[in-house]
Amino acid sequence: MSAPGPRLGDEDDGGLRFWLCAVIGLGVVVIATVQLAGARLIGSVGSWAAYLLGGLLVHDLLLAPAVVLISIALLHLVPSRLRPAAQATLIVAGSVALVAIPVLGGWGRRPDNPTLLPRDYGLGLAIALAVIVAAGLVGAARAARAPRAPAAPRDPGGW
Repeated sequence: MSAPGPRLGDEDDGGLRFWLCAVIGLGVVVIATVQLAGARLIGSVGSWAAYLLGGLLVHDLLLAPAVVLISIALLHLVPSRLRPAAQATLIVAGSVALVAIPVLGGWGRRPDNPTLLPRDYGLGLAIALAVIVAAGLVGAARAARAPRAPAAPRDPGGW
């Protein structure tokens, strides 16, 4: 039996990837902030603040507790090898469904402008969720077929 190949994060690059991603992310934030400030939207800062605060509240009061509760339920319902795929599938599907709520509700649709929200967003959500579930099933199948890692020996007398 051959040794498993290298895994992500096995290389010791001194955190170079982390810092590279942090610089890129900071650059994106700076560019977005400059664009927002220069877009003459200063009068609507309250609406931007409400939007961002709303996102934080939805995450902290709805999404995070739901993830915790579902993860606890998965502890009892799903075998440990399949749990990461199930959790990832449910987290991504739940996030996509939350993002779709405004368009599913037709918020922003105006009778005088038929080009606002012109699609069948329920069908689009169903297709997106089907793709997410299919990807989760592929991940679960791969996890089920993967060889089991040997259990680490326990040291009953030490720290």
